[in-house]
Amino acid sequence: MPGQTSTGGSLLYLSNRDVEQTGLTEADILAELALLFAEKGAGRVDGPPKIGVHLSRHSFLHAMPAHVPGRRAVGMKWIGAFPGNRDRGIPQVNGIIVINDSETGVPVAVLDARWVTAKRTAAASALAARHLARPDACKVGILGCGVQGRSHLVALCGEFPIEEAVAYDPSDEARALYAEEMRDCLGIRVDPTAVPRDAVEGCDVVVTAGPIARPSYATVEAGWFSEGAFAAAVDYASAWSAGALARFDRIYTDDIPQLEFQRGQGYFPGLPEPFADLGKVVAGAKPGRTARTERLMACLLGLAAEDVVIGRLVVERAVAKGIGIRLPL
Repeated sequence: MPGQTSTGGSLLYLSNRDVEQTGLTEADILAELALLFAEKGAGRVDGPPKIGVHLSRHSFLHAMPAHVPGRRAVGMKWIGAFPGNRDRGIPQVNGIIVINDSETGVPVAVLDARWVTAKRTAAASALAARHLARPDACKVGILGCGVQGRSHLVALCGEFPIEEAVAYDPSDEARALYAEEMRDCLGIRVDPTAVPRDAVEGCDVVVTAGPIARPSYATVEAGWFSEGAFAAAVDYASAWSAGALARFDRIYTDDIPQLEFQRGQGYFPGLPEPFADLGKVVAGAKPGRTARTERLMACLLGLAAEDVVIGRLVVERAVAKGIGIRLPL
């Protein structure tokens, strides 16, 4: 059982650099999320649908609390996504995670949320792919060459024998830089493309990681997605047309109540009813892939529970290594 996160009565502050220096690996994060989703599948996670304010079609701030008793993790993430920040030269996603002591409720740490958000989102998609993609998947399509496009390709290469990726982004500069960086990072073939269909058709795994939009921009059209492929949509399915969504044999999600809540807010137009919660699949209560020819999607909204369990691990590592700044409460 993981140890307590107490920092001796003080509040520990961890910058983004501090979080990275704790040394938590993609394998650590994926292993923790596998345990989390098994807990969720058994009904032992408390995490209400995220609430938020929306400042424009693409920009929002969300409040995300969660409690995972089996991992002694409780806290909240306050996170915003502002795609226009790319033009300002600052990160599109910014936020903080507050970790509380699970016995007293006292806040014990505040940490920058960017690294955790990037890594846990990609790990959740890799976990879904473990159950829903073909195990011999070797070609990935990425739509959206930002932080999530990068973290997803890294996570998938750790889970599958990936040999090739095709990357689409509306920005010529973004996709060219992405291809160069990911080739150097992973040692695989990465081809940038100005044609979104190229990053879908013929790919074994497709990740849509562009902006979350209401209404959706529906870039991906019916007929592009290959038989036997798996899609991870971390953009509230904003890139997918209703016709393309209708072609899937089954759609999964990380939390059905949250998806239904967001549907009521105007997201997910045309999305068929999800077949199962990913937690039920991880726990063995619902099937994942059952045939090589199935077209499957995981529509992943991102769970606060992921942030608090990974945040707790980060805090434990930071305390052990003496990383961060202590502030009096």
